[in-house]
Amino acid sequence: MRAREVARAVPAALSRPWVLAASGACTLLLGLLVFLVLIPGVQATCGAAPPDVRLYTSPREVGAFLSACGMDGRQAERALQLADLVYPAAMASFMAGALAALSTRAAPSGRWTWLWVVPVLSSVADYIENVAMWGALFRFPEAGPLDAVLGVASAAKQILGWAGGIALIALIVVLLVRYFRGGAHRRV
Repeated sequence: MRAREVARAVPAALSRPWVLAASGACTLLLGLLVFLVLIPGVQATCGAAPPDVRLYTSPREVGAFLSACGMDGRQAERALQLADLVYPAAMASFMAGALAALSTRAAPSGRWTWLWVVPVLSSVADYIENVAMWGALFRFPEAGPLDAVLGVASAAKQILGWAGGIALIALIVVLLVRYFRGGAHRRV
């Protein structure tokens, strides 16, 4: 399959209603687990937010965080990392599908259809961040070469994640404005 064919097939597959529903449900359930249970657990035992939710964590801060966590906190961080094996893929599937579906409606010419790639790139950065965190956990108390990668990957993940979210909101606004300007609501 050529790159152009993949660029058309992937968003088409991800924007199918049943795929959006399934990936949305997985994202919601995993998000509840991660943000309401696992992250607060790490914060409670480590006394600080995990690097996963920070914009940037320096190599020195990675070591200080893991040291402050103690054994129980590092175990809580491992549990978070296990959930983070699936969450980025679920989030990327949902966001890419939603962006693909909405961008084709907002701009049938195809000028915005590339937006589905943004959450995929965010997910890639998230997985790089996860590899770096696993490396830090395994090497602790020694610093490792991936500690510097963790902060850069976190920043990329956060920036791309916000960009994808803002793009989704912008597409929704564009479609709502068109709907209400077109008088479609009066035909109901």
